[in-house]
Amino acid sequence: MVDQTDFSRIPSELYVTSRQQDAGLTRWQLTPEDIIEELENDLRGKVWNSKEEKFTGSIEAEPLLNEKGIRSIISIVRSKINKITFLSNLDQQDIISITRDVNLTMISLLFSNVSHFEIKKENLEIITDQVVHLVYMGLMRALNEGERRFLGKAEKRMEVFKNDSMGQSQGINILRR
Repeated sequence: MVDQTDFSRIPSELYVTSRQQDAGLTRWQLTPEDIIEELENDLRGKVWNSKEEKFTGSIEAEPLLNEKGIRSIISIVRSKINKITFLSNLDQQDIISITRDVNLTMISLLFSNVSHFEIKKENLEIITDQVVHLVYMGLMRALNEGERRFLGKAEKRMEVFKNDSMGQSQGINILRR
């Protein structure tokens, strides 16, 4: 049976809640903080503890580098992975070029600061790969306006739903044949 919900009967207070939830979801989607926090904790040798709902130290893992190194790396990542980037319009060549630049920057930074950042040589490639992969995947969100186009469509859908359910139009039933 197809749901024939009459959206005009939904209380208007729910629209505010829905819009606030949508704004919260958009804010969360555009904020790279959880991704950056996860990288920071990986570099510190910490893992997510779902029981305690926080990152905790692991018996097996030790930090891949010291706090000075972590701050330097996070600074590089933040300069590339942010909402400005996510809402940009990058093509594949832009993404490859920026990723290559980050890779070269990381190699230069880490190799010239091995002792200063207290890095074991076997961890150099691990650290570089983690950062470069994260930056690449973050940049992919801007491929051909990907994130911007998605958010624009989501906003249009919310507006159509809001207008239809407030009785400003006949309303549509997307499940109707």
